[in-house]
Amino acid sequence: MKSILAALMLVIPVCAWCASADQHDLRLSDVRVVAPPPGGRTAAAYLVIQNRSGTSDALLSVSTPAAAAVDIHEMAMEGNMMRMRAVPRLPLPAGATVKLEPGGYHVMLDGLKAPLRAGDKVPLRFTFQTAGTVDVTAEVVPIGSSSTSR
Repeated sequence: MKSILAALMLVIPVCAWCASADQHDLRLSDVRVVAPPPGGRTAAAYLVIQNRSGTSDALLSVSTPAAAAVDIHEMAMEGNMMRMRAVPRLPLPAGATVKLEPGGYHVMLDGLKAPLRAGDKVPLRFTFQTAGTVDVTAEVVPIGSSSTSR
C-alpha cells in the first residue's frame, strides 16, 4: 500500500504538469484594449501570440464580462474597400508568431456593458483548440496608442 501511494505521489505532479504544458507553449504579450470614443459601444483588443510548440493550434474564441459579444475579426482589402469580417478560428502554426493589430486580425468587443477609459483593466479569456483557456487582464489604452510594450 505504501509503495502504491509513493508511486502516485510521483506520478500525479508529473501528470498535472503535462496537462498544462501545452498552455505554456503559447505566449500572449502586448495585450491591450483600445478605449472607444465617449459613448462608444465597441472596442478592439490587440495582442501578440507566440506558438512556441512544435504543433499547430488555433484561437477559437475570446470572452469577457465587459462586453455582450466578442468576436475574432479580420480586416482585409477586397477590391478597393477595406472590409472587416468575423472569423470562426485563427490558425496558430507551430513555431509562429501571430500579431493581432490594427488593419489585420483583432478581437472585437461589442455591446460594452460600461464605458472603458484609458487605465481601466479588462479580463479576457482566450480559448485555444489545443492549449485550452488562458486568462489575461488587458489594459485599456487611449486611441492612437501603439502598445503597452511590457
